[in-house]
Parts: sequence; structure tokens; C-alpha cells
Amino acid sequence: RSMPLRVLLSITGLLTIAACADPPAPPPEEGDDEAFALLTRLDVSAIAEAYGRLDRYAYTAEVRLSAHDEAGARAASRTVERHPTDDGIAERLVSAEGDEAMAQGWDATVRLVDPLPALLPDEPAFLSARSREDYRYRLADTLLGGARLRVVEAVLRPEAGGEQVIRRARFLLAPRTDRILGAEVVRRSASVLYDETAEASVRLRPGPGGAFVLDSAVVETTVDVPGASPRRLRLAQRVRDVRPHP
Repeated sequence: RSMPLRVLLSITGLLTIAACADPPAPPPEEGDDEAFALLTRLDVSAIAEAYGRLDRYAYTAEVRLSAHDEAGARAASRTVERHPTDDGIAERLVSAEGDEAMAQGWDATVRLVDPLPALLPDEPAFLSARSREDYRYRLADTLLGGARLRVVEAVLRPEAGGEQVIRRARFLLAPRTDRILGAEVVRRSASVLYDETAEASVRLRPGPGGAFVLDSAVVETTVDVPGASPRRLRLAQRVRDVRPHP
């Protein structure tokens, strides 16, 4: 089964308004070209590989699902210990807490799923020459947890309107390399049926062998249907105690 948070991709009934002329494109800002070039060569599959690499090790996975809707606030969490075997992956339940009805809807095992493919298309608008003018690009250094990182991002310009669903894409990189250490994506869509906002944040860290594995991920989706209270779902994944297994 797929993870509980699905990004609703169908958009129907949008009205188009003809304009007399397109507004002049904003001039590129300093650093736009460098940031755009870096984004075009990033290998986003490194995050999926970090998820898959966990199958080599023993580790503890914590998953928490929470919902805020007309029924109120509910949450359920599950913690498991895993290690590889000759037949696959062995799993031991450490704890299960929270709303039983939500927990019963989960798979028999906890699945750690890379959220980016559900939010980020194979050819995102911020990498397209046709829609590049809709975004502002930035490349900068930052400190996170005492470590120096590079940040490269594309942010939708306010004047671009609501045509583009990807509002922000940000990647954390190791210094002087294109190695991805984390990513954040904000996706927002609107239709006559509902409005939806989906946000995902993923962090990686070195595993026992030096290759990167998942550290944590958070996905949050809010669906706003006319005449009803907004519904918000949040899925948090955390991996700890990653270690070699005999």
C-alpha cells in the first residue's frame, strides 16, 4: 500500500482569462544562472537510494501519523526494529500508541516511503526554459546543526500567479559538491472542487559505511473543500540507531 498521504493531482474546471499581452519578464537576479545550472544537474534519485540503503543495516524506525479535521485531532505512532536476513527484512514491534482506528488502517509493517516523487514531477516547471521566468533562484551557504551546507532553491515569484503548482523547491548540499543531504518541496494547487497544499522535508545522514541513509522525513497535506473544514494530515518518519548487522 502507498503511504497515507496522497497528493491529489487532478485539477478540473479551471477558468482561463485571456490577457491582451504578457507582462515583461523580470530581469534575472544575481546568482540566478548559477543556481539554475546547479539545479539542472542535481541527482534527486540520491534520496530514494538513501531510503533503499537502509535494507543493508539494522535500525529503529519511528512513524507517526496525525490528522486534524472535523472529527478533531487524532494521532497514532509505531516504532519498530529491523534488520536484514537471508529471506528479507525481519521486524520487531517496539511500541504502538495512539488512535487505534488510524493504526488499523496501516500496513502490517511500517513502510518508509520517499515522499518526493509524489510532489515533484520528473520535469518540474522551475527547470523548464519555458517557465523559468516564473521563479527566483538562489544559491547560498548556511549553517545547520553546526555544519556548513550549501542551499540551492527555486521559489515561485508572487507575480507568477497560480498556474505553477510547485511553489518552492530547496536542496541542502554538501560543501563544494552536488551531493544532496536534504530537500524541501512545497506544492500548492487550486480548483473549483478543492484547494490543496502539500509540503515535504527530507534529511539524510551518513550511515555506518559512510554512504547516506534516511535520517528523517515529514510530509504534510492540507485539503480545503468549500463548505467543509480543512483537513490536514501529517506523516513523520524518523530513523535512528543505524548499525551494521552480522
